[in-house]
Amino acid sequence: MTRYFILTCILLLNISFASAQLLDLEMGNITNAEMNIKEFSADPEAEALVISDEAFSDYDDDHRLITIRRIRIKILNQKGLDRGNIIIPFYSKDGFEIIDKIEAITYNYNENNSIIKTVLDKKSVFTEKRDAYYSLKKFAMPAVKHGCIIEYKYESIMKHYGGLDEWVFQSDIPVLRSSFKLRVIPGAAFAYIVQKSRTLNMTVTPLPDIGGVYFEMNNIPALRFEP
Repeated sequence: MTRYFILTCILLLNISFASAQLLDLEMGNITNAEMNIKEFSADPEAEALVISDEAFSDYDDDHRLITIRRIRIKILNQKGLDRGNIIIPFYSKDGFEIIDKIEAITYNYNENNSIIKTVLDKKSVFTEKRDAYYSLKKFAMPAVKHGCIIEYKYESIMKHYGGLDEWVFQSDIPVLRSSFKLRVIPGAAFAYIVQKSRTLNMTVTPLPDIGGVYFEMNNIPALRFEP
């Protein structure tokens, strides 16, 4: 059976794209350039900015779908402080999906302009049942203040590849880079569908060495929901 994968980006604007990069899902590689971001020039009113949202979906020996995702967000002003309240929804019915290995760090400057890290206490992560199908992992990032960067990472384990979901590039705040790498189970038929404006382009790179494909978009404007 062919598995169709949908990558969604609802945009009506021309944006620029960079060439595909290898994913770097390691925590802590914060630069002074990122810390010194004051605003997103294309959207000066933005309260926060997604510096990177990256994920890699792979499989294990039991053909379970294993996805590692890392998100890094810059808090640009006081309105963006709520971005430090993290909610990760997952399909918990019959134990189909598990969220594990949550890591989270907040980065601030100290009085000597050195970057200091405040690590999330894992005891502050809790699970809330939303309904018969979904649950939520919730936690509040520590030491969140104007100008900080928050970064968190987690692993999703699903019973099989039937849980492969769409990847949405755009957010309600601007996104500097959004990228997704997928490794397909050997022998499985795979196709993907991109939903976007015809004026847009996307970096799509086949990865024959791992039997996968890589998708990337950059400098994506915010899609705000208004009455």
